Parts: sequence; C-alpha cells; structure tokens
Amino acid sequence: MALVCAIPFDDGFCSFRVRTAFFLTLFLSAFLFSGISYTLTLERPSVDVNWDRLPARRTAQPNVQYAPNRLFGTVEFRSAIKNVPQWERVMRLYKNKNSIDEDFVKAGRKAETQMWDKIKAEAKSATPLQTLQAVNKFFNLWPYRTDMEVYGLVDYWATPAEFISKSGDCDDYAITKMFALIQLGFKPENMRIVALKDRIRNIDHAVLAVYLDQEVYILDNVSPLVLSHSKYGHYQPVLSVNMGYKWAHVPPSR
Repeated sequence: MALVCAIPFDDGFCSFRVRTAFFLTLFLSAFLFSGISYTLTLERPSVDVNWDRLPARRTAQPNVQYAPNRLFGTVEFRSAIKNVPQWERVMRLYKNKNSIDEDFVKAGRKAETQMWDKIKAEAKSATPLQTLQAVNKFFNLWPYRTDMEVYGLVDYWATPAEFISKSGDCDDYAITKMFALIQLGFKPENMRIVALKDRIRNIDHAVLAVYLDQEVYILDNVSPLVLSHSKYGHYQPVLSVNMGYKWAHVPPSR
C-alpha cells in the first residue's frame, strides 16, 4: 500500500495525520513482509460474557456501522499467507477435503454425528444466518480445553479432526466452524479466522468472521449468539487469515 502526499513534510501544510499514516504504512509494510512468524497465546476465558451488560462502544458514535471491509472498524493490510505455520499446517492437511463427516466417525462420536447430520439436512432449507447460528451453537457444545492441557504446548491450531476428537481452545473452535461451513456451501474467501485482543477480559482470543449480505457476523465460542462485528467494541483484531490471504489490523486514526 502506498500513501502519496503532494506537499513536502517540512513545509507546514501536510497534516500530522498524513505524516502519521505515512510512517505507519512504512512500519506495517516492513512487518508484513518480514520473516516474522506469528505465534499467538490464546488464554482460557475466565468468565462467560453477559452480552446484555457489555459497556457501550467508546470509539464510535451511536448508530455508526462498520463497513464490511473494515473488520471491527480497523484498517486492514493484506498480504500473502506466509510465516503463519499453524494455519499453513491445517490448510495443508485439509487441502483436498470437502467434508468433515469422517472426522466424526473416526472420533467415535455417535450422538454428535447424528446432530451434525440433522444440521446438514436442515441447512438445505434454512437461511444462511440460521445455518451460522446452528453451526456456532453445535460446536460450542465441546468443552473448552487449553493447548497445554491437550497437547502440552503453549499454542497449537488444531484440525477439525483433532478438535472433534479432543476439543480445544478458541482458535480450534473457529477453524472447525470454518470447515463445517465450507461443507455446507459457504465460500472460504468469505470467512476469516481472527486473532484478537479481548479488551474487557484482557486476554488474547480468536473467533470466526463470516461475510454475508454486506455484513460481518461473528461466531464465538463464548456465546451462542451470532452477531454483527459492530456489536463487539471490546474486540481488537491483530491478525486474520483465510485460505487465500492474511491481514494485519490497526485501529483507525482519530
């Protein structure tokens, strides 16, 4: 991304915001194309969120809606997928898989297999939003387990098969929901795994974002609700990925 200022920086006319944006662009360019490897430690939620008591959004005026291409209202910087080894491993293992049905069978989860079959059948006549709600609620039935508890590692992004068999943490819920929705007909390019900061609980977190009908809906393992990203003023994304790209996110200048 390039920022052009037609007036020299030292002539007193180029605004502070333009100068700030210029240097921010240089920094992010170096960040995105450096050899940095992304490792995010996603912590276990200490409490469930009461969605009726969330504080009002502080950084936006009432009734202001985010543009669909501004996830959680941030400025996005897109680049090719590299140096995200956890996600690259999952994509490599599921490159030619169009179904997670066998993952249920191998895990020996008969009851969950029946529930999944029901979701697939109902999805044929349900609206896309109803399908998102069903998938989110279904996979949230799995108990939350940390990577250290399951794998003995600080950070590990599980495949759907690993999650269905062993459960996992927030990024694992998001990944499994993405591949479930792909099987149900949602396009991979319209979804992203989002690593973010939960500023209320002060922990790292991950969710699935789905772009649908000029809106972005969030599938979150801490809530059965599927809401617009504009409802999550306490979520500050850092990195998002899908099967084609990765994005770095920064708050907009004020």
